[in-house]
Amino acid sequence: MYQLPGGSVPATSGPVPPSQASVRSPAGLFPRLVFFLRRHPILCLFLLTPGLVEYLSGSSSFVYLVFSPAWFFLALGINAAMYTSGALLIREALIRWKKGWPTVFALGGAYALMEEGIADQTIFNPHTSPIGAAGVYGHFAGVNWLFFPDIFVIHILMSLLIPILLLGYALPETRGKSLLTNQQIKLVVGIIAVDTAFLTVLVVGKTGYWYGFPLLGVSIVAIVALCLLGWWLPRDFLLRRRGPPASSRLAFFLVGCLAFPIMVVLATAGAARGLPPALVFMAIVGMTGAFFVWVLRRVGTEHHERHVVAFGAGLLVLGLILGVLFEFPWEFVLIADAAVVYFLYWLDQDLARRYAQVRSSVGIARSTPA
Repeated sequence: MYQLPGGSVPATSGPVPPSQASVRSPAGLFPRLVFFLRRHPILCLFLLTPGLVEYLSGSSSFVYLVFSPAWFFLALGINAAMYTSGALLIREALIRWKKGWPTVFALGGAYALMEEGIADQTIFNPHTSPIGAAGVYGHFAGVNWLFFPDIFVIHILMSLLIPILLLGYALPETRGKSLLTNQQIKLVVGIIAVDTAFLTVLVVGKTGYWYGFPLLGVSIVAIVALCLLGWWLPRDFLLRRRGPPASSRLAFFLVGCLAFPIMVVLATAGAARGLPPALVFMAIVGMTGAFFVWVLRRVGTEHHERHVVAFGAGLLVLGLILGVLFEFPWEFVLIADAAVVYFLYWLDQDLARRYAQVRSSVGIARSTPA
């Protein structure tokens, strides 16, 4: 037995069976969808990532699904080869190495550096569109220092940790169980490697910017170092308080709502006022650390799943707003927004029902005479 986020479960090295639920499909549209995803957990993870990060925020637009379907599905394949492959590999590392949240942070940092550094170049190119003034203003030694803390946190939390946790919460039969065989792991590694190389060539050809072999070499060394760190790190953070959560789900939701906007405001305000970039960078890192410590000290280790769902919902708020703004006037994204909001609501209620069943079972066991 070992501890994964969300519960103690037996580790297994083989892939999870196609279904551990009833063979007969239930009645109703949503129950049938849940039944289908239980039989195809990798598809469920695919909907969570790249779905939560790329498509709800408008970074990849649903508009192309209507006006250029071929481009939409090409981009979807590129995104899935990066995001879903990364989440699958990190999830496998957690299970096979018997690790927890600290390893997700280390491997998530490696993933962010691979995607946003090597492939998309947003960490290095000061003129790339997502950065704006924070690029030139905070650019030093070839790195956009005021951008990479934000993008690292986004990928670690929203591309990896939250989707992996939500998969385990929604499909509890997958907890602690591999979704990939050894041969499939090799295939996924090849897919993400080819996708990274393809995106690198594509972005260099489109932007005309190349960060150079020295930064490429440093990035590769840093990725390898972060992977080794993830293998070495303990199963849990020492700062994490034992027991149930110490704050309400509303508090976790509000903290999630504030995390990303404050980082953006600090970088934007620093550039607008001409403050020393090093000072702004330290403020962003300090603020991020404060949020991190608050969550670890209050999330607890028991019955915290609904609080994690609330925190994840809060983290999504800024992306939902940006997605509506970027997609205007073609608001196809609202359909996906509604689906995600309903999914999070359903998951919260389903977790509450499971907690009630556990408490009822415990109560019956205690009241039964020996």
